[in-house]
Amino acid sequence: MYELNKAAEAQIENEIAIYRNSAFAGDPNRNGANIALALIAILIIKINPLVKGVMSIILFYFGMLTVSKMFYLIAGIIVIFFSISILLTKKTAIEKIFYIIIVGIFMSILSTTNLFQNQIDNFLTRFEKTQGYVEDTRRTSLQLDYLNYMAEKSQILVFGRGFLTDFHPTTNVAHNTFLQLLFGLGIIGGLVYLITLYRIIKTKKIPIHGTGNKIKASLPILSIFLSLNALDYLSIDAFYFFLILIVVIRIYLSTPQRPYKMPNELRTV
Repeated sequence: MYELNKAAEAQIENEIAIYRNSAFAGDPNRNGANIALALIAILIIKINPLVKGVMSIILFYFGMLTVSKMFYLIAGIIVIFFSISILLTKKTAIEKIFYIIIVGIFMSILSTTNLFQNQIDNFLTRFEKTQGYVEDTRRTSLQLDYLNYMAEKSQILVFGRGFLTDFHPTTNVAHNTFLQLLFGLGIIGGLVYLITLYRIIKTKKIPIHGTGNKIKASLPILSIFLSLNALDYLSIDAFYFFLILIVVIRIYLSTPQRPYKMPNELRTV
């Protein structure tokens, strides 16, 4: 565990080194995407509120250690969307006010203390070094190189070069799963692949009732979609696990859940 959780070193313009936790994923950005999805799942399931709170804070902390801009973006979306879903679900006014207070306290602690100061400083350093660009690894120009290569090779554009091919037009991967899919399977194969995945996760027979639950069900899809636009996930096993998790979450949200009740043993403590 210690060896696997050693931080990954990211060089920026050969001037500084920022240490980013990569964990089991082997990459800090994929690690951040995995943690974000785990955080969404923990927030959705109904368990002991104290356990949920502790686990959420732990996941958020390790997510911050990745210094991944994608995780920071998804974490912000999680807070906003989940807060809206809570306000729209059938909860008492006291429960909703309590949730707002808890979120407010956490955000105040986050902004007024040094709890995540090192991670925030590293994030700002990465952003500053790239002069405010959206990407810090020249991903836009890299993806344009892929598109230009396929435009010149019409056969590859239509039919692809091969599923999970090791060949890259440049010295780096595309950092975009959809572009990776187009490059590997072409327009024809890519459409067949996407239609197949859509039919898998569509789950039309799993109705989700209530605006709040629908927002919660959209969170893992949105999180995965953002991750696919920034990382190459097609050859990663976790990608297919993500698809299964989307279906499982939809099934969970479509099933009436009883409010959490503290066990009698704990009530007497």
